[in-house]
Amino acid sequence: MNRTSTLFTLLVIAAAIISLANSGGAPAGRTGAPNESTCGASGCHGVQANQGSATLEIDFAEEATVYQAGETYRINVSIDGAQNANKNGFEIVALDANDNNVGEWILALPDDTQTRSSGGREYITHTRAGNERSNWDIDWKAPAEDAGAVT
Repeated sequence: MNRTSTLFTLLVIAAAIISLANSGGAPAGRTGAPNESTCGASGCHGVQANQGSATLEIDFAEEATVYQAGETYRINVSIDGAQNANKNGFEIVALDANDNNVGEWILALPDDTQTRSSGGREYITHTRAGNERSNWDIDWKAPAEDAGAVT
């Protein structure tokens, strides 16, 4: 397989990572990506997203900065210092330079995460059980062919 020179800045528009998460997972399309709102702005919580002192971290397997077509990458999403540690959540999407869905989400924690689809985009978010976590492992499978930069 050829290694792409494309930056693996995967993901993320993860503005939907906030405390007071929707207990059953975020509705699809609330990441703050182009043409989307966030859970805070769309009335899911009635609060502004990303308020307070909580910090978000997204770690990529082996600190990947490029991806190889068809390979799968482990990503860890974590939140620290949340207002209510029992009500955390996230939603994430991977988009190409044209804001189209790219790659495939694979559930590493099927009890705690779920996929959702809307408008041709695929998302991964927490479940009711995953609402009590402060970190989640998820897998992203790169497209079969180089798709350029992924955000």
